Order: sequence, then C-alpha cells, then structure tokens
Amino acid sequence: MPDIYVLVHGAWHTGDALAPTADHLRARGHVVHCPTLAGNRPDDHAGEIGLRDATDSLVDYLERHDLHNVRLVGHSYGGMLVSAAADRAAHRLRRIIYANAFVPLPGERLVDMAPPHYKALFDAIAAANNGALMLPYEVWRETFINDADDALARETFGRLNPQPYRCFTDPVPLSRPTA
Repeated sequence: MPDIYVLVHGAWHTGDALAPTADHLRARGHVVHCPTLAGNRPDDHAGEIGLRDATDSLVDYLERHDLHNVRLVGHSYGGMLVSAAADRAAHRLRRIIYANAFVPLPGERLVDMAPPHYKALFDAIAAANNGALMLPYEVWRETFINDADDALARETFGRLNPQPYRCFTDPVPLSRPTA
C-alpha cells in the first residue's frame, strides 16, 4: 500500500521546488502532493498574508483533497506550517516530518528561532517592501545555498517569490508543544 506524502515548501519557494523529492517518492509507488501555500504563490500580495493564512491554506488543501494517513513533511519555514496544521488536523495525519525545518513551541515566532542579526535585516527589508521579504542574492546565497556552484545558486534564486514577513513574525498557534 502506498504512503501519502504532502511536502510543504520553505520560505520564498513554491511546491515546484520539491518536485525532485516528489519524483523520487513517486518512483517508489507513493502518492505525493506538493501544494504551493498562501503567501508563496507568484500572484499573492505578500504584505497582506500572515502565518494563519498560510496554515489555513495547508489545512484547506488536506480537506479539499480528503487526505488521511498523511506523512506531512515540512522543509525549513514549512516546519512552522506543518506544526500549526498538525495542531488543527491531527486526525488526518500519520506522521509529521521535519526536513531541516523549524520546530516551534507554542506561541513562538520564526524570527525567535533565527540568528538575531537576521531579524534586523528582515525588519529593514520588509519595511521597505510593504511587508514582503526578498533577500539580496549575496545574503540568500551565503545563508541558504552556499554549497552549490554559482550557476545553480543563481538559477534557484531566480525562481524565488517574495516571502510574507508576517509569516516570520506571527506567533505559531499551537495548543501544546508539537514534540
């Protein structure tokens, strides 16, 4: 019997970023979904979207597709989303998997878990861009993809979308610690 996976992208990405992982799992007979969640869709107004909106879109996706026994996988910022979604839709899940992801405590914010110097940088960029956060290439490359060659890093950077900063500053609504 195949497992059902829902792969949740990180900040600045869409579900397409997880296509290679999805292909790997599908080749082994599993069912894999890679939704692009609210705030990360190319036409979204990043300054208007918060963590609750992104979480709602994940829970809505699970419900709309009537998914059960799901292995919910969150990458990076996606850890915030799978934690919040699990708190609301545990009956649909078999397992939560954190892939190099943030694992928040109740009420914690992503900026609380990031190095302090990033908060000041994020605050300044978001303030200048109506709540949308897009890092300069040099900062993004050094922080997130410093092990790739420049061509791959630039190609990857070119696929990113502005990230709603409220998704980093809103507290995660958990009724209890995920762990």
